[in-house]
Amino acid sequence: MHIISFSAGAVDGATVHHVTWWTPIKSVGYLATLPRIRRLIREISPDILHAHYAISYGVLGALTRFRPLAIGAWGSDILVIPGTSKIRWAVLLYALRRAEFITSLADHITRALVERGIPAAKIKTIPFGVDTQLFHPLPNGQRPQPYDVICARNFDTGYNVAALLRALPAVIRRHPQLTCLLAGDGPQKDSLKNLASELGIESNLRWLGWLSPQELAQRLRQTKVYVSPSLSDGTSTALTEAMASGSFPVVSDIEANRPWIENGTTGFLFAASDSGALADRVLRALEAAPLRENAARVNREKVERYADWQSIMEGVEELYQYLVVEHRHSPSRKPLQQASGAM
Repeated sequence: MHIISFSAGAVDGATVHHVTWWTPIKSVGYLATLPRIRRLIREISPDILHAHYAISYGVLGALTRFRPLAIGAWGSDILVIPGTSKIRWAVLLYALRRAEFITSLADHITRALVERGIPAAKIKTIPFGVDTQLFHPLPNGQRPQPYDVICARNFDTGYNVAALLRALPAVIRRHPQLTCLLAGDGPQKDSLKNLASELGIESNLRWLGWLSPQELAQRLRQTKVYVSPSLSDGTSTALTEAMASGSFPVVSDIEANRPWIENGTTGFLFAASDSGALADRVLRALEAAPLRENAARVNREKVERYADWQSIMEGVEELYQYLVVEHRHSPSRKPLQQASGAM
């Protein structure tokens, strides 16, 4: 496996090719990387190219003209960034139509693609999945959950962490010793810290930064309530990881979360920007241990059935094999080396 990315880093089992790009003008910067990406693909000579995040890497993947091509639709690349821009949608649909297959993180993303004219038969809905061997509840009989609330979302506008901070004073009035873990980072960190200071809740917060999967799994199973005030999502991996770990979900009432949560039974839903409603749901969750225990069992079973990483990856492998075989038996498809002169 080879990964071509604008972000530097290491991934176990893969060779990462870091491609730098010119940031002052994003569209120009993206396009300027295309010759380098095409050269890398020629050198790697992969069986398949899977371009994740449709509005950026997906467009570049289509412009390489490599086949077979799969494009991964994650959420905001379909639901938020294109907005009402006719130009962005035209570019995005060009890329999606050139792909042999599209992987979508959730049913509501798939519906949005179909509404834009992408054939349903071309799309497969595949959540990221959870490593259920790593993310699991505490063993039976062991219920030490010293932490009350955890949020594992990025400190960015779309994840709306400020709504959680605004909800906490009402919760702390009833639970003065409450501990809230914030496992994340991002551009709003300083403004969130300032807000926490204004609200007088600093002593109740633990700013953990980014956690490794192992560290996050441990924190989730040690925390009673998981909160996500996100304004938009695909299938939230953080939510399914919390469900697998036995932390009770209190999450925004958005399309991404509704299939996973039975409101009032396996978790609570609240209007994303309603901090008063969020405070009420957190209080109800903290003060209902039997509800949390029953939800932990049901949520674990749901993740094992619909979002187990091992099962999902077996399905992805089958998809890749199908695309490669179909490509080899389709003489009309040109390899990158033959198509490169067209760019």
